[in-house]
Amino acid sequence: MAADDKAVIGQTHGTDDPEAISVPGAPSIGALHAEYIERGGRFYACPVCVKSRGLESAEWVQGAEVKGAPSLFEFTQGGALTFNY
Repeated sequence: MAADDKAVIGQTHGTDDPEAISVPGAPSIGALHAEYIERGGRFYACPVCVKSRGLESAEWVQGAEVKGAPSLFEFTQGGALTFNY
């Protein structure tokens, strides 16, 4: 992992009900989200994507905020493990 143990996860698509995703023997999406937040994780939503989908007034999950590329670059300065799916 990166020097500061930072990870970046990019999701380009998803589901309206993440709890509908179930993998036998694996933690739920809710449990993974809670652990991620407890460990200092953050979620950045792309402002252009938010606007193009009409989500400006949407309620976001805990730890999520609308921030653009400069914020992501600042967060990953010095390196970070990244996932994009």
